[in-house]
Amino acid sequence: MKPPDIPKKLTAAKLTDSFLQSDETYSRLTFTGDQIQLQGVEHLVLKKTQFQGVSLDYSVLYAPNLIDLQMSQCSLANANCERLIVRRAEFVGCRLLGMNVTDGHFQDVTFRDCDIQLARFRFSTFSTVVFEECNLQEANFQGADLSGVHFKKCTLNNAEMSQATLQGTDFRTSMIEGVRVGPKEVVGAVVDHFQAAYMASLLGLVIKGEDEE
Repeated sequence: MKPPDIPKKLTAAKLTDSFLQSDETYSRLTFTGDQIQLQGVEHLVLKKTQFQGVSLDYSVLYAPNLIDLQMSQCSLANANCERLIVRRAEFVGCRLLGMNVTDGHFQDVTFRDCDIQLARFRFSTFSTVVFEECNLQEANFQGADLSGVHFKKCTLNNAEMSQATLQGTDFRTSMIEGVRVGPKEVVGAVVDHFQAAYMASLLGLVIKGEDEE
């Protein structure tokens, strides 16, 4: 896992409709406490940037590229970030409720103590990614590549993982009741003994002791 490379000195900036524009690159900035809905911004590039307490709820961005990013106590509820690319980033205490990131790419990313319920990551790729103490109830990972992802003490109840790649995905310590997954998807997934029994029940297996009828 490569952490984000954030310079010690950043330039304070304010989010406005006229600031973050399509096809532009911005770097070494810090945003604090701003609230805005970005609409129709395409191919935005942000590098070595911090967001603290920023709200981007219901924003619409197409193919944004975020490199070396830190987001703390921010909200992206119901934001639409199709084809989002994130490399070397940390999301801490963020609200990503209902966020849509179809066909995204995440590399060296940590999500910690985030509310990610109902978020959609369909057909996205996750490489060296950790979700730690996150609420992912009813999140949609249909067709996503979750190879090697580590879910630490997360809630994944009723999450959609049909057609997902789960080779090396570590679910131990997380709650997975109601997760929707098929026999092909679970191949190679890492689970504890209790989770293994639950997964088996999802696949139609009947588990009984030697003396049970």
